[in-house]
Order: sequence, then structure tokens, then C-alpha cells
Amino acid sequence: MISLIMNILYWIRNFRELSSTLSLMKLHDLKKLHDLEMFMLSFRYVPDKPFEWVPWESTAYHRFKDDCDGAAVLWNWGFKKLGLSSSMYRLKGKEGNHRITISFNKTKKITYIGSNNTLVKLKTDDWENEVLRWFDYKYTGIIKL
Repeated sequence: MISLIMNILYWIRNFRELSSTLSLMKLHDLKKLHDLEMFMLSFRYVPDKPFEWVPWESTAYHRFKDDCDGAAVLWNWGFKKLGLSSSMYRLKGKEGNHRITISFNKTKKITYIGSNNTLVKLKTDDWENEVLRWFDYKYTGIIKL
């Protein structure tokens, strides 16, 4: 509920830019995974204050700064724009959680992970263990959102 309120408040403040943001998102030309990776490299990580909330795609695109939630939302948008299926996941850990987006290419047995402004390519059947290993086992569980 807090995310809904924060997104509505954001677009009330930035209403004049909503139409152009939606148009830019539609026109944004992503042809290859490399294009998405280059786009996300300039994403700026900033922690949510004063509380945790998840931006809509349009909010994350317009702000282009957020915590891992906003980055995961943009990775998910970008993968889908490229025609790749993807889902967001929460990594659970003792010291906190982290949101990522994962896209699977089952034909080539490749898993792509979008985490903040980093794209990771894993070639494995055991993607869950490889994801946890890539994060140095800082997280102990993976939950599909």
C-alpha cells in the first residue's frame, strides 16, 4: 500500500512529465542485451528514505535512481522490452534482503541476473545455487515475487 501511495504522490508532483515519460519508454530502442546493460550502467543507487517502497516502471524510468527495488523494476522492463521473459526475486538474508530480476534462456541454458546496475550471465542448470554463490552466500534464500 505504501508503494501505491508513494507512486501516486510522485506522479502528482511530476504530472507534466508523465506523458513524455511514457512515450520515451515506448520509444526506447533496445535491440540487444548489451543495449540494456549500457542503459542500466548509469542507473544510480540511492537508498529509500524514510521507508521502503517499490516504484512503478514509469516512476523508476523517470527518476533513474532508486535502491535495488527500482533497479529490478527497470531490469524487468528492459528484459521484456527485448522479448525475454523475466521475473523479480527477493534474496533473503540475515542482514537484509535484496531484489533482483532474472531472465532465463532455457534453450541455451543461460541465466541473466540484473542486480542494481550490473548484468550477470550464468551458464548453469543449478541457477539458484549459482545466484547465491555469486552474492558470496550473503543471502540464504530466493523467493519469486
